[in-house]
Amino acid sequence: MRLEQKLHIHLGQVLAITRGYGHHEAETALTRGRALRTAAQAPEDPSVLWALCAAHLVTSRYDASRQFSGLLRDISRRTREPVASLGAAYGEGIVLHVRGMLPQALAELERAVGMADRLADAGHELARTFQHNPRVSCCSYDTFTHWLLGNRQTAGARRRELLSITEYGSRPSDRSFALYVDGVVAAWEGDTRTALASGDEGVRVAGEHGLLHWKAMLGVVRGWGLPRAGDPDEGLALTHTSLAELGRSGTYLRHPLHLGLLGQAQVHSGRAEDARSTFRTMLAVVGQRRERVYLHPALPATPLLHELLGQGADHWLDPTGSPSP
Repeated sequence: MRLEQKLHIHLGQVLAITRGYGHHEAETALTRGRALRTAAQAPEDPSVLWALCAAHLVTSRYDASRQFSGLLRDISRRTREPVASLGAAYGEGIVLHVRGMLPQALAELERAVGMADRLADAGHELARTFQHNPRVSCCSYDTFTHWLLGNRQTAGARRRELLSITEYGSRPSDRSFALYVDGVVAAWEGDTRTALASGDEGVRVAGEHGLLHWKAMLGVVRGWGLPRAGDPDEGLALTHTSLAELGRSGTYLRHPLHLGLLGQAQVHSGRAEDARSTFRTMLAVVGQRRERVYLHPALPATPLLHELLGQGADHWLDPTGSPSP
């Protein structure tokens, strides 16, 4: 049973990296491996709990993801296990982020970044434990949160750090994540050249290594930039293809963000009616999954959404300009 358990866990981790944590086969294999550990009365494996937490995050099952981050926090309190501590802070930080509770999210994510840095400096080979580098995962959402809170210099420093630590000898999934973060923030800032450069490299890296969900996410970034570079038809087609691939992989985390990028690209391409439809879908997704952060007033899609939908979107914001509960 011990060998079977390890095989299921390893298969789940490999599938999570190549097809995405939301892919049903990845989650099934991880769940089976965990069940076999439980049947053998073995202690919980924090890296498996973190992977299952991630599987629930990317499929927008946030309450369920918190159950796993809560288990990780309990293990951390009992054993001071660093993997559990990291996973608990990361999982909770992302949920707080998507709910729009940015200061609280930043506190968790900063703690996670600090722990990851200390462990890396101490010589822990974290990538082998997780099949990826948690420094990259933690810095990524930390970057997004700093940017939305207006800490642009810190967000820029985090972007440079992500690109630096993944430039040489990193796993393709880590490099893809770093390029995705750089490209998304560049798009938020209207920096077409950087968004296209990171999108192009990311699509190439992910494609060469069979990372289908990362290729799709970076395709969204590239699709945002192509209309601004004079090729609206290719850009919009790429974005639609990429969103369809993410749907097939079960990757719904940041879906409203991606719809916002699509809406911007449609407006830039002179397709206002298509953009209205995209923004209506975006509002429906935000409402269904309570992902309030994606209506943050700092995001460039938000004013466009209100301009195109008018009073139909007004109830989403309170008088302070913040997403309403």
